[in-house]
Amino acid sequence: MDEKARYELPAIIAKMREVGLTAAANMTVTEQQNSTVGESPIKGPMWVSKFHLSAPENDIVQELALRVIDELGNSIKTNTQPASVGIDVEWVGYRNNVDSNTPEPPISEIEKYHNLMEGATNTGVVMYVYGGAF
Repeated sequence: MDEKARYELPAIIAKMREVGLTAAANMTVTEQQNSTVGESPIKGPMWVSKFHLSAPENDIVQELALRVIDELGNSIKTNTQPASVGIDVEWVGYRNNVDSNTPEPPISEIEKYHNLMEGATNTGVVMYVYGGAF
């Protein structure tokens, strides 16, 4: 970070907080959440391949974690144990030779994934995982 950016950063952060807090103060929590929900069309120089990971039938990791919590905690259970659920993920990578307004091609998710991997010039592929706490 150069000296100019270091000097301007506090002002930028203050402005972002001002705008964000003003907007948040004028919206309910539901309105704030709804403003971030929804899908924008995928376009431009990126491959996005969507995939669903089903919940495991025998979630040994969750079972072990809950056992550790029980052993380290007191004997009074105050919470319910959540069920494992499936999650939606996206493989995202760079798409060569297209401009920023090129729409996503009408091909299957597996074809998008294969195109993403074929176009990868290094191991820089990202998998986004959406949902609650992990």
